[in-house]
Amino acid sequence: MKLVFDSTENFEKEIGYFDDNERLLIVNEINNYFSLLLSNPVKFYSKIEQPLQFKLVNNYDSSLYILPINDQLKLIFTVDEDPIFEQIIITLFRLVKNPDSIKVYQETGDLLYHDFLENKKVAVLA
Repeated sequence: MKLVFDSTENFEKEIGYFDDNERLLIVNEINNYFSLLLSNPVKFYSKIEQPLQFKLVNNYDSSLYILPINDQLKLIFTVDEDPIFEQIIITLFRLVKNPDSIKVYQETGDLLYHDFLENKKVAVLA
């Protein structure tokens, strides 16, 4: 398996607010965490969270997570396995300040899963 990264305009805009040194630290932290996905998935999944559960149709599971980058920042992203091409696709959605993370997580999930939400209900606390 290999990791494939994708990012949204929002993520690119948000990481652009940081100077080069801060951006390098953030990118290194992201790379360090995601390397665990291949080398030690149990440890990787122990570091991420799903603070809200999205009730999706057909018993689909949400692949949206939050990863703490440092004390102030959290990364909102998805992890999707593609066994046909033997890859794991990581989509970086948002890079937000810690106090805003759950609100932005819910907004992201509501947009991402809009067509898959059971009865169009929003997420509930996990």
